[in-house]
Amino acid sequence: MIHLLFSNFINSLNITFFILLLLMLEPILKKHFSATCLYRVWLILLIGLLLPIRFEFSEALFHISLPRKTVENNTYVFNEPGNQTAGDNYDRTSLQKKHTDLSRWNTNYDKLIRKHTYFLKGIPLTVFIVIVQYRYLLLFLIWLIGAAFILMIKGIRYYRIKKLLFRFSIPANPGILKQEMAYCINQFHNNYSRLNYSVFTQSSKINLFTCSVISSPMSIGIFKPAILLPEESYPDKDLHFILRHELIHIYRKDSFIKLIGLIVLILNWYNPFGYVLAKQLDNWCEISCDEIVLRESTKSDCLYYGKLLLRCSVALPKQSTVSLMNLYGGKNNMKHRLTFIFDHRKKITGKLLPALFLSLIFTTVIVAAGNQKEVLASDINAKIAEHSIVVLPSEKHQLNTKVKKTEDVSKADSVRKKVVTCAKQAEGIPYVWGGNNLKTGVDCSGFIQAVYKEAGFDLPRTVKEQEKNSTQIDTDNLLPGDLIFYAGSNKKTINHVGIYIGDNKIIHAKNAKDGVVIADMNYRPIYSAGRILND
Repeated sequence: MIHLLFSNFINSLNITFFILLLLMLEPILKKHFSATCLYRVWLILLIGLLLPIRFEFSEALFHISLPRKTVENNTYVFNEPGNQTAGDNYDRTSLQKKHTDLSRWNTNYDKLIRKHTYFLKGIPLTVFIVIVQYRYLLLFLIWLIGAAFILMIKGIRYYRIKKLLFRFSIPANPGILKQEMAYCINQFHNNYSRLNYSVFTQSSKINLFTCSVISSPMSIGIFKPAILLPEESYPDKDLHFILRHELIHIYRKDSFIKLIGLIVLILNWYNPFGYVLAKQLDNWCEISCDEIVLRESTKSDCLYYGKLLLRCSVALPKQSTVSLMNLYGGKNNMKHRLTFIFDHRKKITGKLLPALFLSLIFTTVIVAAGNQKEVLASDINAKIAEHSIVVLPSEKHQLNTKVKKTEDVSKADSVRKKVVTCAKQAEGIPYVWGGNNLKTGVDCSGFIQAVYKEAGFDLPRTVKEQEKNSTQIDTDNLLPGDLIFYAGSNKKTINHVGIYIGDNKIIHAKNAKDGVVIADMNYRPIYSAGRILND
């Protein structure tokens, strides 16, 4: 679920760029392209916001890496046995006692971390650690609560409106209305051969009602569509335009598109441009419907239809008709609709513009997460997503530094013993997200980096880079000091590392609960093994 949430967030940022682009180009496009063409473009944006699918033929313009604060590695001098002074003697008991002293660690933590997080200064340290460790889970819960709230509000509102409408609705007079509807359907069939005539072959599929609580005609329903008319008498010409308008909504499945728009709003409730997209889609839906109604009509018919819309706008709606298709469409959009009605210039109605936007949206990546796979492969209950690191310019040379290797066998054995001894003396150190300090705390890759630094080796910071800079070996040929890499939940990516200390044991920074511990090397699936100290 967190993977889907993260993909949805990145996709939302990409579509936001195209929404802004279309809003800027709209004043120019509407002078040359038909309303139906622009409606299709907005519909493509809606689909793009719903489906986070991209065919990447080029690099993204912007890359996002989740921010990560790395604790500076203060000097920690490891001395060989026999050369340690009293002040430098870190025996196992005193080390555990020192690093389990939460108040002392809290002081160091505040100095190193909280000076950059002013808004979290009042939060207790334990709460802060939980927030940092389970940040993706917390973000998911926030998104889930927001989506559930929007769904509940919209669902209750729609249910109440629909229940109210049908409560005060009665079947309309079948005589004149059925005859006029049949005439409109035949006109559709004669003028627009590409329309699916079978949709309207059985007029009984579309129910007609008169409703006393509405002031403007509307259509409702997806699988069982119905047309609702106010309780008033309409002239034949008015009735003709009204039924044409509502039948077009039913034919195009605009109610279903409105439902998709609602789903998109629920999934992207945090993005204000999602609401802009939904509003623009509703506006162009009505304008394009007017365009189809008046196709092949005279200027006098356009004028008459415009007056009909004005009469509907004068009558204030008796009930809010959210999520329903109606002739009224809102006063804010009325001026826009009338402008298109009286604009008799010939405009492009082809599919070139929608096809262009379709190709741009599904082949262009504006925003991408450079470390998305590594972040989402993390096991939240076992570790912190340590791969989502922002690499500072000062750290780039460290990532590109090749591992120093020794050619002398005896020297390699000596270094291996030093690595294992240093690692064992670090047992009990707390797990700190982003930490690579053997005094204040480490995470799994930070632990490897800090231990090997004491042995004179500069390793990269992340598990993935450490695996790349090691020599791959078989698990049957392990030597003390080798690295064992572990797979994540999907078993395709690396998300953890430990140091092999012999006897099928490893020492690693396990999680925030256990810290640095010794464990069986097969406690979880092994991804690969690597050797830093080659003979």
